[in-house]
Amino acid sequence: MGYEQMELGVVEGNDRAKALYERFGFEATGKTPRALKYDDGSYKDEYTMIKIFHD
Repeated sequence: MGYEQMELGVVEGNDRAKALYERFGFEATGKTPRALKYDDGSYKDEYTMIKIFHD
């Protein structure tokens, strides 16, 4: 289809999702601190994950 890479975000603490994406070839490339703010005033970081497709 011509895609070169896919990107997604995973909330810190969602270890099951992060592990699933890693099994499908995604790699964590960075983390955004305090990316999400919840109603109770707490924050969570978000991991950026990328899968690069090779020809």
